[in-house]
Amino acid sequence: MKGLTKEELKKQLISERISFYIHIICCLAMMVGMTMNFIVMMANGGKMPVKWDSNYTDEKHFTFQNDSEIPYHYYSDIYDIYNGIYSLGDLIMILAVAILISYLIYETYALIKYIKIKYFSKKKKGRKNGKEK
Repeated sequence: MKGLTKEELKKQLISERISFYIHIICCLAMMVGMTMNFIVMMANGGKMPVKWDSNYTDEKHFTFQNDSEIPYHYYSDIYDIYNGIYSLGDLIMILAVAILISYLIYETYALIKYIKIKYFSKKKKGRKNGKEK
Protein backbone atom coordinates (compact mmCIF):
# COMPACT_ATOMS: atom_id res chain seq x y z
CA MET A 1 0.00 0.00 0.00
CA LYS A 2 2.95 2.19 -0.68
CA GLY A 3 2.17 5.60 -2.05
CA LEU A 4 -1.53 5.77 -1.10
CA THR A 5 -2.92 8.89 0.48
CA LYS A 6 -5.10 8.68 3.58
CA GLU A 7 -8.26 9.19 1.52
CA GLU A 8 -7.32 6.45 -0.96
CA LEU A 9 -6.44 4.10 1.89
CA LYS A 10 -9.77 4.83 3.58
CA LYS A 11 -11.71 4.18 0.34
CA GLN A 12 -9.84 0.92 -0.19
CA LEU A 13 -10.54 -0.24 3.37
CA ILE A 14 -14.25 0.55 3.03
CA SER A 15 -14.36 -1.28 -0.31
CA GLU A 16 -12.68 -4.35 1.21
CA ARG A 17 -15.15 -4.35 4.12
CA ILE A 18 -18.14 -4.09 1.79
CA SER A 19 -16.77 -6.94 -0.30
CA PHE A 20 -16.23 -9.08 2.81
CA TYR A 21 -19.76 -8.46 4.12
CA ILE A 22 -21.39 -9.16 0.74
CA HIS A 23 -19.54 -12.48 0.47
CA ILE A 24 -20.45 -13.47 4.04
CA ILE A 25 -24.12 -12.50 3.65
CA CYS A 26 -24.43 -14.42 0.36
CA CYS A 27 -22.77 -17.52 1.85
CA LEU A 28 -25.07 -17.36 4.88
CA ALA A 29 -28.11 -16.98 2.62
CA MET A 30 -27.05 -20.06 0.64
CA MET A 31 -26.66 -21.99 3.89
CA VAL A 32 -30.15 -20.88 5.01
CA GLY A 33 -31.62 -22.04 1.67
CA MET A 34 -29.90 -25.42 1.91
CA THR A 35 -31.06 -25.80 5.52
CA MET A 36 -34.65 -25.04 4.54
CA ASN A 37 -34.51 -27.73 1.85
CA PHE A 38 -32.86 -30.17 4.26
CA ILE A 39 -35.55 -29.60 6.93
CA VAL A 40 -38.45 -30.31 4.59
CA MET A 41 -36.73 -33.35 3.09
CA MET A 42 -35.91 -34.89 6.46
CA ALA A 43 -39.48 -34.27 7.70
CA ASN A 44 -40.78 -36.16 4.65
CA GLY A 45 -38.62 -39.27 4.66
CA GLY A 46 -35.67 -37.89 2.70
CA LYS A 47 -37.74 -36.82 -0.33
CA MET A 48 -38.70 -33.33 -1.46
CA PRO A 49 -42.47 -32.85 -1.77
CA VAL A 50 -43.61 -31.26 -5.02
CA LYS A 51 -47.03 -29.64 -5.37
CA TRP A 52 -47.96 -30.61 -8.87
CA ASP A 53 -51.02 -31.91 -10.67
CA SER A 54 -49.24 -34.72 -12.50
CA ASN A 55 -47.56 -37.78 -11.04
CA TYR A 56 -44.05 -36.41 -10.78
CA THR A 57 -42.19 -38.93 -8.66
CA ASP A 58 -38.68 -40.26 -8.65
CA GLU A 59 -36.16 -41.31 -6.01
CA LYS A 60 -35.79 -37.73 -4.73
CA HIS A 61 -39.31 -36.26 -5.10
CA PHE A 62 -42.98 -37.06 -4.58
CA THR A 63 -46.14 -35.14 -5.35
CA PHE A 64 -48.89 -33.95 -3.04
CA GLN A 65 -52.24 -32.24 -3.50
CA ASN A 66 -53.31 -31.15 -0.03
CA ASP A 67 -51.07 -28.87 2.04
CA SER A 68 -52.21 -30.42 5.31
CA GLU A 69 -50.71 -33.82 4.34
CA ILE A 70 -47.14 -32.52 4.33
CA PRO A 71 -45.13 -31.20 7.27
CA TYR A 72 -43.38 -27.92 6.44
CA HIS A 73 -45.26 -27.70 3.14
CA TYR A 74 -44.35 -24.00 2.80
CA TYR A 75 -40.69 -25.05 2.37
CA SER A 76 -41.48 -27.64 -0.33
CA ASP A 77 -41.42 -27.17 -4.11
CA ILE A 78 -44.59 -25.12 -4.53
CA TYR A 79 -43.49 -22.08 -6.58
CA ASP A 80 -44.15 -22.60 -10.28
CA ILE A 81 -41.80 -20.26 -12.14
CA TYR A 82 -41.41 -20.60 -15.91
CA ASN A 83 -40.67 -24.26 -16.63
CA GLY A 84 -39.68 -25.34 -13.14
CA ILE A 85 -41.00 -25.75 -9.65
CA TYR A 86 -38.91 -24.26 -6.89
CA SER A 87 -38.92 -24.20 -3.12
CA LEU A 88 -38.36 -21.15 -0.94
CA GLY A 89 -34.85 -22.47 -0.16
CA ASP A 90 -34.10 -22.74 -3.89
CA LEU A 91 -35.21 -19.16 -4.49
CA ILE A 92 -33.07 -17.85 -1.62
CA MET A 93 -30.02 -19.71 -2.97
CA ILE A 94 -30.65 -18.43 -6.52
CA LEU A 95 -30.93 -14.85 -5.24
CA ALA A 96 -27.72 -15.17 -3.19
CA VAL A 97 -25.77 -16.58 -6.14
CA ALA A 98 -27.12 -13.85 -8.45
CA ILE A 99 -26.08 -11.12 -6.01
CA LEU A 100 -22.64 -12.68 -5.55
CA ILE A 101 -22.04 -13.05 -9.29
CA SER A 102 -23.19 -9.50 -10.04
CA TYR A 103 -20.91 -8.12 -7.31
CA LEU A 104 -17.96 -10.14 -8.62
CA ILE A 105 -18.61 -8.74 -12.11
CA TYR A 106 -18.67 -5.24 -10.61
CA GLU A 107 -15.37 -5.87 -8.75
CA THR A 108 -13.76 -7.21 -11.93
CA TYR A 109 -14.89 -4.15 -13.89
CA ALA A 110 -13.54 -1.82 -11.18
CA LEU A 111 -10.20 -3.67 -11.17
CA ILE A 112 -9.90 -3.49 -14.95
CA LYS A 113 -10.73 0.22 -14.86
CA TYR A 114 -8.12 0.79 -12.12
CA ILE A 115 -5.43 -1.13 -14.03
CA LYS A 116 -6.25 0.72 -17.22
CA ILE A 117 -5.97 4.12 -15.53
CA LYS A 118 -2.90 3.22 -13.46
CA TYR A 119 -0.77 1.47 -16.06
CA PHE A 120 -2.04 2.31 -19.53
CA SER A 121 -2.92 5.98 -19.41
CA LYS A 122 -0.24 8.02 -21.12
CA LYS A 123 0.73 11.07 -19.19
CA LYS A 124 2.51 13.61 -21.28
CA LYS A 125 5.22 15.14 -19.16
CA GLY A 126 7.10 18.22 -20.10
CA ARG A 127 4.41 19.58 -22.39
CA LYS A 128 2.53 22.78 -21.98
CA ASN A 129 -0.28 23.77 -24.35
CA GLY A 130 0.78 21.10 -26.84
CA LYS A 131 4.34 22.45 -27.16
CA GLU A 132 7.60 21.19 -25.71
CA LYS A 133 9.12 23.21 -22.90
